[in-house]
Amino acid sequence: MEKNEGFTIGGVFFNLIQTVHVRSGFALEPSFGLMVGTMQGTRVFLTTDAQHCPSDILDFYKSANVIFHDCECTPFRSGVHAHFDELATLPDDIRAKIQLVHYHDLVLADWDAWEAKAKQAGFVGFVRAGVEQEF
Repeated sequence: MEKNEGFTIGGVFFNLIQTVHVRSGFALEPSFGLMVGTMQGTRVFLTTDAQHCPSDILDFYKSANVIFHDCECTPFRSGVHAHFDELATLPDDIRAKIQLVHYHDLVLADWDAWEAKAKQAGFVGFVRAGVEQEF
């Protein structure tokens, strides 16, 4: 695909969004999120593997109706994914659209506490494996 080119499958539009993931020597490893435009007009943004670089993707946050954001919850930050504490600094209106994904097993071990923490921070919450959502 060429830069800024998207594709359509079954009437649903997909656009790749480059994100910052990790460095390999002097170069950034390619990593792309996905903006999905539904036939009903909903825009869903999936960050995939992304470091916390809000200024790089703020326009995508704003244009999305729903955001699935990878979220690291470990006490020590790996620098590979956005950390819960970093995401909690995003504006209220952005956090209110974020469903947290790609989290560590410690969230599963204490689901109720982490879910409460996420909601208290203004997020929609954590996405449970196997739960389907329709847009």
